[in-house]
Amino acid sequence: MRLIVNTLFAYRIVDANIRIFLLLLFFTGQAYAASAEKVRFEWVPQTVETNKYAYFYWDIRNVKDCYSVNSSTGQTELKAISGTAGPATNAFPYVGKSRWFCIDLNGKRYPSDPSAYLEATRIVEAPLTAPVLTRKTGTYNKGLQVGVESGTQLTYRYTLNGSSVTESSPILSGGLIINTTSTLKVRSYRTGFNPSPEASAIYTIVSDPVVQRFEWVPKTVETNKNAYFYWDIRNVKECYSVAGGSGTSERKAISGSAGPATNAFPYIGTSKWYCFDLNGNRYPRDQTKFIEALRIVEAPLSAPVLQPGSGQYQQSVNVTLSPAANVVYRYTLNGSTVTEQSSIIPSQLIFTNSVTLKVKGFRAGFNPSAETVAAYDIVNGAAATPLFSPETGSYLSPLVVALSSTTAAATIRYTVDGSDVTAGSSIYTVPLTLYKSATIKAKSFKAGLAASPQNAAIFTLNENSQVTYLHTDVLGSVTAESDNSGQIKKTTDYKPFGESKDN
Repeated sequence: MRLIVNTLFAYRIVDANIRIFLLLLFFTGQAYAASAEKVRFEWVPQTVETNKYAYFYWDIRNVKDCYSVNSSTGQTELKAISGTAGPATNAFPYVGKSRWFCIDLNGKRYPSDPSAYLEATRIVEAPLTAPVLTRKTGTYNKGLQVGVESGTQLTYRYTLNGSSVTESSPILSGGLIINTTSTLKVRSYRTGFNPSPEASAIYTIVSDPVVQRFEWVPKTVETNKNAYFYWDIRNVKECYSVAGGSGTSERKAISGSAGPATNAFPYIGTSKWYCFDLNGNRYPRDQTKFIEALRIVEAPLSAPVLQPGSGQYQQSVNVTLSPAANVVYRYTLNGSTVTEQSSIIPSQLIFTNSVTLKVKGFRAGFNPSAETVAAYDIVNGAAATPLFSPETGSYLSPLVVALSSTTAAATIRYTVDGSDVTAGSSIYTVPLTLYKSATIKAKSFKAGLAASPQNAAIFTLNENSQVTYLHTDVLGSVTAESDNSGQIKKTTDYKPFGESKDN
């Protein structure tokens, strides 16, 4: 305390030549105190749940009086300069302020600003509600991330084994990664509040998405034939098809079938899909990749091509097929029509006996091909070459030519126009009469033997020579004469007893 000295009056005393001044002093008794100080002024806890207690603590130093102020009426009430109050409780949410001012030891207001107060806020809030989980009960893929919709000043605790959450349970900060089937329970905690009700969810965890089926059947099909689309995509929640041209998406069921689809012309197309798994992630994860199924439409199957084709072969023939991709070829050797139950043709066939081979191509989604038929005539040796009588030379017209073969029961076939003999040429039965020059070609044919080599004879006839043909009766008497062309030139009649009468 600082003292202030005031001089009230002075006396002069003269004694023994000594001049003495007596100063009478007195103390005023006025003291200047230290500044007012707020050591504590608060509600504890500041924020509290409805129907929960809060206490008010205050300690204001170097003041002599304090007053609370009613915020509604402005009335004041004298208070002690330190102390506690409470408990205070509210049944409903509430926000209020304790507002005070004091008078310091010098008699001045504290705080000095008339509009300022010592203030302590008290907040009453509704009870904590159950946490809101970011994932509801359901079936999900591995790697499921789960969290809570966070609130302020809250601490979240959890269990994964289905047991109740307590204040000693682990704190949930950020998100949980769940890879196995679990029962998650979560509570929120806050000072001054009862724990919240539990939030719980059961997460059934399955494996990653699986494309069980995604295909066109048949994948490759003939024009104007039906194809069907089948799909079954597991462990996803939704799928989308992507249009090839526009790129637009259309939502699809995760399994099903579609069709029939048909095209009149050859075509190649791809069904492209993507899905979202049970965790909401795109599948496939790569944005440039899709689940794909190819559909191909091709022209009808062509008739099989055999090498060599039908014909006559010495002793044996090796037959091969020129195959087309993905075609199954079936055959018969007994002349019957080829069916889907007929035997599959090997890579090559060797025939040592005459046979008729029939072949068809088969392929899923296609009509069978046209049937190819090849007749293989296997012979051992050849028939004898035909003989001409007379042989090549110049002759008078008309000329009679006989053909013969030393092979018994052989069939002789011939031509008279110079063309080569085939199995379809004329069959020789009687001698040939030539009236003009001609080239005769001939071959001998017999089952079990190769056709003979071809023989040819050139006959040059003198068509201007005159030949007289005599025609006789039963007694040998000449009755008529004719020329090369068969014209009757002369007739002879006979009298009784053989005397002739010329005409």
